[in-house]
Amino acid sequence: MVAELLNAGLISAESAANHPDRNVITSAIGTRQTTKADIADVALPIEIGDCFVLCSDGLYDLVGDGEIAEISAARPAQEACKVLVDLANQRGGYDNISVAVVKITEQKTQAANSPITRV
Repeated sequence: MVAELLNAGLISAESAANHPDRNVITSAIGTRQTTKADIADVALPIEIGDCFVLCSDGLYDLVGDGEIAEISAARPAQEACKVLVDLANQRGGYDNISVAVVKITEQKTQAANSPITRV
């Protein structure tokens, strides 16, 4: 819910970090037989050097955005995951801690009969 407020410009990032409703979930995968996915209208442009982090609140409640970005950018993906989980555990690790770091390191050409480009 807080992410929706932040995206709508109704609260600041600073307010979101400590908002009392920051753990209220407005949609989730796996709670019903069908789920309405949020899908962007345009594709996300991906470039060599981009780094994506997907994590649970067990990580981002204990490790700040800047720290996550810095650690993920400075280390190989697998090492970054370990460092981030270890850091969250050092800070209390009171929730499940899940993290995946994906780094775009090269572009492969798309096969003529393949609808997917693997990078």
